[in-house]
Amino acid sequence: MNKIIFFGAGTYAEDCWKQIEKNSDCYDDDYLVFCDNDAKLWGNCFCGKKIISPQDINKYNADLIVITSVYHKQIFKQLVEKYYIAASGICTFEEYKGRQFAKWAYKKQYGNQDVQINERNKTSKLVVYTAVTKNYDILREPAFIHDNITYVCFTDDPTLRSKVWNIEYVKNTERNNVLYARNIKMQPHIYFPDFEISVWVDGKFSINNDLREYVDLYQKNSVMLCFPHYERQCIYDEMAACLYFQKGSKENIMRQIMHYYQMKYPINNGLYETGCLVRKHNDDECKIIMHKWLQEIYKYTVRDQISLPYVCWKNNFKPDICNLYICNNKWLTLFRHN
Repeated sequence: MNKIIFFGAGTYAEDCWKQIEKNSDCYDDDYLVFCDNDAKLWGNCFCGKKIISPQDINKYNADLIVITSVYHKQIFKQLVEKYYIAASGICTFEEYKGRQFAKWAYKKQYGNQDVQINERNKTSKLVVYTAVTKNYDILREPAFIHDNITYVCFTDDPTLRSKVWNIEYVKNTERNNVLYARNIKMQPHIYFPDFEISVWVDGKFSINNDLREYVDLYQKNSVMLCFPHYERQCIYDEMAACLYFQKGSKENIMRQIMHYYQMKYPINNGLYETGCLVRKHNDDECKIIMHKWLQEIYKYTVRDQISLPYVCWKNNFKPDICNLYICNNKWLTLFRHN
């Protein structure tokens, strides 16, 4: 349990606190006080907590300061430069929420099982791959390079170049760029028959460290390893979000919702982030799951986070998961699509 100070006591902070109350199972830290730059608020009560001056932050010996304000960049700078708070001890509420959801999902699946490397099964060699279509993502060079890690980027852009990634030009025969990437993403056994383990990483991420260590820490019993979703735990909620943000065909997503509901797919049955996938891709069980997953993509929508939990449930398959926030961790950092 960490000791938390929230910085920001306005409308956004109130919304953050409502999210904590709504998903109380995911939030088990010790919430000390709120902090705000507005002197008129000091000493008042906000969401059941006292509001303090920034000058009093160090009196509370907090483990983490969570910024609950839309002015997160300015507050981050203030905390680091004026109050000498370590950058590692500060995060936005979105990141904090992501961390909490990931830890909750991990504990739900594994209980209090420790995260540790299995020395008997250490990964020595793997392939890391991605797909970049014209001007959709910027191909970022990995920060970690090793002879036993092969980096491969598939692209339909003949002008793409890299010093680290092995560029593989593949003609795009699909009707859209996303389907092109999905075919590559879900069929590593076709492209890498000589590798036992592959790691798919979406083009929107930068790779910061040795992904073999990530595999060794978190792959336990399954032939597939995923990040848990950082905000939702149900594909019905994911469908609703896709509809709200107009991600995909409304008609196709509604058909998909009705079919899964009629098949009695359960609510709150878990949700995976598919931006990074570790697979023992030559395993027969893995091939079957990938084939059925791709079938769902063609049948309904390219929003693959909707269909993966259903395919796993339908085939009595359970991926391993980690307890990390996918957007910012030791191994990956998220950048926006172009």
